[in-house]
Amino acid sequence: MSKTMQRSALLLILLLVVAGAAGASAVDGKGAGNRLTGCRNTSTGTLDQLRGAALPIGGACGSGEVMVSWNKTGPQGEPGVSGYEQVSATFVVTDTMVSRSVDCPAGKKVVGGGHFVVSAAAYASTSYPFDDDTWYVQAYKTAGAGTWGLTVYAICVTALP
Repeated sequence: MSKTMQRSALLLILLLVVAGAAGASAVDGKGAGNRLTGCRNTSTGTLDQLRGAALPIGGACGSGEVMVSWNKTGPQGEPGVSGYEQVSATFVVTDTMVSRSVDCPAGKKVVGGGHFVVSAAAYASTSYPFDDDTWYVQAYKTAGAGTWGLTVYAICVTALP
């Protein structure tokens, strides 16, 4: 085979390879839309040949692989929260038993809360969310007369629709 024929054959092969790659690229992009397709190895779970809407030239997965296809966007996520805010109120108490609460700002929901008792002889017996936007605490002073303190906390967030 002459050098001219070898060059011509090489050029023809090169042109066919370039044309094939361009065709495969056009197939992958054409109508790919919002889908991904690939081959999953059934023993390792590894994805291979990931493409747009179509598999590469040949359009088939190899031995030990299965074709999988899914949406690029994925499922809608769950509603979330934002606007974290801690609200508190401190009360000066003279009674032996007291019930106090704090409310979240308008439009926010309570997701947690707590309390702080300022007296060695007092304790909180109850601390819980009273409703969607209020944290409630009930506390007692066990011994001695006098003033004591109670701080009630509410953790508030904006619940997204």
